[in-house]
Amino acid sequence: MTNVYIGLGSNLGDRKSFIEEAIAQILTIEGVEYVRVSSLYETSPTDGAEGDAFYNAVLHVTFPGNAYDLFTATQEIEREMGRERADGEVYIPREIDIDILLFGSEIINSGALVIPHPRMSNRLFVLVPLCDIATDIEFPGTEQYMSDILEATVEKVKSVQQIKQLANQIEVRFPEEDSQGNDEGENS
Repeated sequence: MTNVYIGLGSNLGDRKSFIEEAIAQILTIEGVEYVRVSSLYETSPTDGAEGDAFYNAVLHVTFPGNAYDLFTATQEIEREMGRERADGEVYIPREIDIDILLFGSEIINSGALVIPHPRMSNRLFVLVPLCDIATDIEFPGTEQYMSDILEATVEKVKSVQQIKQLANQIEVRFPEEDSQGNDEGENS
């Protein structure tokens, strides 16, 4: 099983509900096992993005398959939740954005799939929630811990990126157990 960190963001509609629904859908992917989720953060749009402030979080799961299979599944979840990707339009308002930030210690650069996420080390809306749950992991291909990268990034971007932790936290909805009744009697 590989440790996977997934970034989630939304800046349209009921942002918290979109993030919670994305987590619920990710947890239905065959083989995905929940580990934990960060706090929920509100962040100002960056990189020329338009629209309202984003809600952001990072989900930690384990996955037995490969990064390409997980990427395909998360892209399908985005489409099902209303995400439309237009050619050349990267920074547009969206119901949900799901990015695989880290897939174990793998480094992948295959066009549509780039891991570690190519801009994560410059984005507080990724690093702050990631460091909520993973300060002690190394950034693949370096000997830097996430907490060190966060500290350096805060100094570089604190005047242009605003981020605040929200009081209303994420509710994780786990998939229903299978219909075989494997968990019968556990809550009796």
